Amino acid sequence: MPALSLSIDGITLATVSTDGLNVLNVRVGGTVIADALADLDMSGGAYPDGGESTHLIWIGNQTVQAGQVIKVTMLTDEPTIRAGKTIDEFFAEDEPAPPAEAKSTSKIFDDLRNTPKRRSGFSFRVESSAGKRVITSTRPGDFSFDFSVLWDSWSPDCAKVSVHSCSLDELEQNSPMHDFFRDRIRVGESIEFELTA
Repeated sequence: MPALSLSIDGITLATVSTDGLNVLNVRVGGTVIADALADLDMSGGAYPDGGESTHLIWIGNQTVQAGQVIKVTMLTDEPTIRAGKTIDEFFAEDEPAPPAEAKSTSKIFDDLRNTPKRRSGFSFRVESSAGKRVITSTRPGDFSFDFSVLWDSWSPDCAKVSVHSCSLDELEQNSPMHDFFRDRIRVGESIEFELTA
């Protein structure tokens, strides 16, 4: 089975074999209101029909700075070199959060709209080892962006790559997100993502 290897600036953070998994995802995401420019996550699991699901986190909420190059490479028959943790294990040292006040969806979006922006948007570069390249910026009014490399057991020979953004209105109305980049990587191929601003 293939494996996904994740590195930042040439330093490998994790290599995870897909053996026994249904889903494995690497994600970088950010919003215009968050303190951190963006966060990096690597997670996945096994979700058998009628069986007990196992969700694991290999990298969680790691801050990404402008100029750092995130690279995901699809490898063949590589062992996992960093153990995943369950949600309980990953958050074991965190203090329990107080119960959240129940809010309506419209109130949640009103609060988000009224939160001061820390940045006007995001600029980024995406480049595959096959030569497909995009350098662009989010649209005026966009609230968030996501870069994702998603492997699943239904298409085990490749991982789907996407970069998209959305405004709060699109998010609230569950409208389609705006795609900047879509591709697939296969064994021996890689994808790079860099926030340039």
